[in-house]
Amino acid sequence: MKRKIVVISVLLAMAFLPITSCKVINKLVPNKKPEKKIEVANKEVKQAPLDHKLTITTYFVSSCFVKSGNYIFYINPADDRLYKVRTNLTRKQKVIDEEIREPFFIDGEWIYYTNGNNRIFKPKQPGSLYKCRLDGTNKSVVVEESENISIIDIQDGWIYFSKKNASEYNVYRIRTDGSLQEKYNDITSIDIVSPKWLVWYTQFKPFITYKMNLDGSNKTRILDNTFGREEILVKDWLYYTNQLDNNNLYKVNIDTGEKVKVMSVGEIDLLAIKDGWIYYQYYGYYSLIYKMKEDKSPPIPLLNSGDLYYGITTIDDWIYYNLIDGSNKTIRINTDGTKKQELK
Repeated sequence: MKRKIVVISVLLAMAFLPITSCKVINKLVPNKKPEKKIEVANKEVKQAPLDHKLTITTYFVSSCFVKSGNYIFYINPADDRLYKVRTNLTRKQKVIDEEIREPFFIDGEWIYYTNGNNRIFKPKQPGSLYKCRLDGTNKSVVVEESENISIIDIQDGWIYFSKKNASEYNVYRIRTDGSLQEKYNDITSIDIVSPKWLVWYTQFKPFITYKMNLDGSNKTRILDNTFGREEILVKDWLYYTNQLDNNNLYKVNIDTGEKVKVMSVGEIDLLAIKDGWIYYQYYGYYSLIYKMKEDKSPPIPLLNSGDLYYGITTIDDWIYYNLIDGSNKTIRINTDGTKKQELK
């Protein structure tokens, strides 16, 4: 998840928001078959060339905002409930009337989310993974309550998620109807789910980034001794910030292993890649947002208002974000830095 940068005085105010819950209806009956375990082979096998093509044009780290049809769905920082508003910012409506966690996902006519507080300084409560219609109806449990559960992605009818069992985290996938839950053995996190690959990196030295097939087979190293704080996969290229090189931006072809240094602009946080533009912030300077082409042309500043932001997401020609100043405002600006608007 994208790291949220916070101000102590603001967080003290955030920490006391009331907590409510909804009655669960139409509960899914879990599959009675034993949980299937996906073995991850220790043998590393060279991969065949990738043959998939991603159809989306925007790639982002994490999000409080998702577009579906003519609506933007987002977590309102005022109450941590899910709302939707038309892309012209009219007809704002509350969709889910309980606290939900970032991120949430929309797949077809269904919203998938986990409940519980979304605040940094509030301990996360046990939560469940739910699905409901785009209007908030037909709510059902997909995965029962866990100490800490988070959705990673949804691909081809599978939900990829992590949850904490006792003192350790594990990664699973489950059908969107709540059947056939499978566990990935010996993996505690997954960072990217593509149409063909799972990608993750180890959290401790030596820092190693791996990929494997969606069924858990063919575990293969992509990067050795390089820790990327943020990673985004664009077709065959994995973009990452290299903490061993002042967090400069690199990319590596996950099929061939070719590695390229993309930007030498210093310590950055990668936000999104869209239509050939790379959106980023400088680490520690979270009131500034820049965009830059890979051709090394000068960066273009987009935001420099002195505010602090989180949940930054690019959708179409807009950048959406929340303010961390106690105002609980949600803002969007055009990707050229103009037309600043509030989602009221």
